[in-house]
Amino acid sequence: MAPDASGSTMCGCCGQAHPDAEVHRLAHQAGAAICHGCARWVAGHTSRAIPVLATADLPASVRFWEAAGFDVEHYGDDFAIAEGFGVELHLDARTDAARPAGGCYLHLRAVDDLRAAWVAAGLSPSEAVDQPWDMREFHLTDPGGNHIRVGDNL
Repeated sequence: MAPDASGSTMCGCCGQAHPDAEVHRLAHQAGAAICHGCARWVAGHTSRAIPVLATADLPASVRFWEAAGFDVEHYGDDFAIAEGFGVELHLDARTDAARPAGGCYLHLRAVDDLRAAWVAAGLSPSEAVDQPWDMREFHLTDPGGNHIRVGDNL
């Protein structure tokens, strides 16, 4: 489904018009589109993995992920959920100093724009690099010591 003259695209699921930036196109059927809301609904009704990122300083981790553009909801003093860009991350306050930090890979769109926004927000991502496995990637470390890699297909 191509954008109409207003720059909107009709979601093939809910039938509503959405700005083209708020729809996902199928990899092998570029004419088929689904809005972010319907995509989240589908994701919530399928098997998925959610990275759990350890942190010794939950407030610092919350500020970090909010600066990165995620919405964060607290569930007590030692746990929060960060959601943004179609992914969910669980932030778990470390109670055992021996517990190793974690990490995750965020497969997101427009990594150069995202990286620039994160630099503007005061974060310190690496330079974005085209990888031999056909991904453009950068990385950074959050306050909990978790290694975050971010990439998109070339």
